[in-house]
Amino acid sequence: MNYSQLIAACRNDGIPCEENAALAPYTSMKIGGACDLLVKTADEKQLLTVLRLCRSENIPHFILGRGSNLLVSSAGWRGAVILLSGEKPEVEARGNSLTAWAGVPLYALCSAALEHSLTGLEFAYGIPGSLGGALYMNAGAYGGEMKDVVTSCRYVGGDGEIHEMSAAEMQLTYRHSVFSGSSMVITSVTMELVPGDKHLNLEDLRHLPNPNKSLRRIEKPQPMKLNILDEKESIFNYVAQKDLLLYYPYHSFEHFTHFLYEAVHNPETREIMVTQYRVAENSAVINTLIAAAQNGKKVTVFVELKARFDEENNLATAEMMQAAGIKIIYSIPGLKVHAKVALVRRRGLNGEKIPSYAYISTGNFNEKTATLYADCGLFTCRKEIVNDLYNLFRTLQGKEDPKFTTLLVARFNLIPELNRLIDREISLADQGKGGRIILKMNALQDPAMIDRLYEASEHGVQIDLIVRGICCLIPEQSYSRNIRVTRIVDSFLEHARIWYFGNEGHPKIYMGSPDWMRRNLYRRIEAVTPILDPDLRASLIEMLHIQLADNQKACWVDDKLQNVFKKRASGTPAVRAQYDFYEWLKKDIVTEM
Repeated sequence: MNYSQLIAACRNDGIPCEENAALAPYTSMKIGGACDLLVKTADEKQLLTVLRLCRSENIPHFILGRGSNLLVSSAGWRGAVILLSGEKPEVEARGNSLTAWAGVPLYALCSAALEHSLTGLEFAYGIPGSLGGALYMNAGAYGGEMKDVVTSCRYVGGDGEIHEMSAAEMQLTYRHSVFSGSSMVITSVTMELVPGDKHLNLEDLRHLPNPNKSLRRIEKPQPMKLNILDEKESIFNYVAQKDLLLYYPYHSFEHFTHFLYEAVHNPETREIMVTQYRVAENSAVINTLIAAAQNGKKVTVFVELKARFDEENNLATAEMMQAAGIKIIYSIPGLKVHAKVALVRRRGLNGEKIPSYAYISTGNFNEKTATLYADCGLFTCRKEIVNDLYNLFRTLQGKEDPKFTTLLVARFNLIPELNRLIDREISLADQGKGGRIILKMNALQDPAMIDRLYEASEHGVQIDLIVRGICCLIPEQSYSRNIRVTRIVDSFLEHARIWYFGNEGHPKIYMGSPDWMRRNLYRRIEAVTPILDPDLRASLIEMLHIQLADNQKACWVDDKLQNVFKKRASGTPAVRAQYDFYEWLKKDIVTEM
C-alpha cells in the first residue's frame, strides 16, 4: 500500500505522522500492535485534508479519539489511523453554549464548563473518552447523556465536504447515533448548558467576613507537633521501629507533608503512590508530589473526579501533576474511590530489601480541612499492610485480582469480616462473656448492617454508637434495648471512623474511610486497617471513652431519632470530649505551633 502522497501532504501541512507506529499508548487498554501510518490531526482543516487523501487513494483508515475500551490486535492494523489529537484542547464559549473540537477529552470539556460557570456536563466527569466518541455512542452516566446537552455538530460526509447536523437529526438513543457504523466523521460539537455559579459552594461560606463584630471568635485548640517528629528527626526511622498514629486537628498535618518531603529526598525511595479525593487549593501535598516527580521519583496518583464540590479543583491539580510527569489514573466510571491512602515503596541502593511505608487515614490529604475535621492517620511499615496497600493500588490500575490478608477493602473482604466480628460478639454474649461493640462514624444507613446490630442487641451485646450525621438505627426499642446512640457537635467536625470489638478482653480496633452506608460498603473502594500496636489501640480506646463520657457537647439520639442533650449528673466532672482529649494528648507533646 502506497502512503507516499499522504505522508508528503501531511509534512507539507505540518501534520505529525509516523510510520509503523505503536497503537498501545493511544488506548486505555495499553496493548496491541502497530499501524502502518499514524496521523495526528489537531483541527477540522487537518482532518479534512487527511480524510480526502485517504479516500482518493483508497487507503483503509480508522478514526481514533481517546481509545477508551478499544482493543487492538497484537498483529496491528493495516492502514492509516487518524488520531483526533486533544493535546491542545480549545473550547469556544458563547453565552451558555460550548463548541469544541471532537478530539477534546471530556475532562477538559468539563473543566471549560466549570471555568465558564456552566452546568449540565456533570455526568461526563468520569467518562474517559473524547467529545467526538461520546457523541458517536451517546455516552452517559449518572442519569445524564450527550443527547441532553448537544444542539448541533459539524462532520465530514461521504462526499468529503463539511456539513452541519442538528441534534434532532442525530437519532440519539441508548449508546447509539446516526453516526454509528457510517462513514461520517464528527469534527466539532456544540452544546447548550445551563448558567451556574462556581462560587455556590458551602466551603466558601467559611471565608465570608463576620457581619457581627460583637460576636467573639471561638478560641479552638491549636495543632501541636510531636517532639519525636521534630523536623530534624526522621519519620522513616521512627516508623521503622513503631507504628505512629496522628489525631487531626490536635496534631499538626505538617507531619504528613514532612513524611512526603522525606520520601522525595530519600535516595532509596522508588515510588510514591497516593489517592486524591479532596485536596486544598495550592496544596502543599500536591506541590511535594510534583517535587518528587521532578526529583526523578516515580509518582502515581489516583484522582477521584467525582468528589462532590471538588471536581474543578481535582481536575486542575490532576492536569498540573500530569504536566510535571506524575502518572495520573483517573476515577473508574460508575465506581467512586473514597479510600485515603498513601504508599512509599523503597529499596536499598544495592538492591537489598528495606522498609516501605504505608499511610492509611480517615480523612483527606488536605491541610486546610485537617485543621477543621477530627480525623486519624496511621503510619506503618508492617509488611502485611504495605503489601495489601500495594495490591490495592494495582487493583485501581486494573492489574491484579486482589487478595487482602490484613486490610479490609469494600467490595472485596470488608462485609464478610464485619459479619464475622459481629458474630464473635454475639457468641461471647450467648456464653455470658459480655459481647461489646463501639462504633464511631459519620453516618449509619445500611439496612443489612443495622439488622446485624439489632440482632447483636437481642443477644445481649452492649453497643455504643457515636454517629455525627444520619442515623437510621432506632434505639430504645425491644430489639435495640442494648444500643445507645451518641452524637457530638463541637468546634471540630467529627470525621473519623473507628470500630471497637471487645473480643473477650482482647479488643480489635479498626479505622478507615467508610461509613456504614450502602454507597460506602457496596459501591465504593474504601480501605480499613486494623490497629496492631497495643499502645495505639489503647489511645483510640481512650478517645472513644472520653467521647462517650461527653456531657457538654454530646446528645443522645432517642427513639424518634431526635437529639436529647445529655445532662451532667450532680457531682460529676464536666467532660467536653474534643478539648479533654486534646489535653490528654498533650502528655506526648511539648511543642505547640
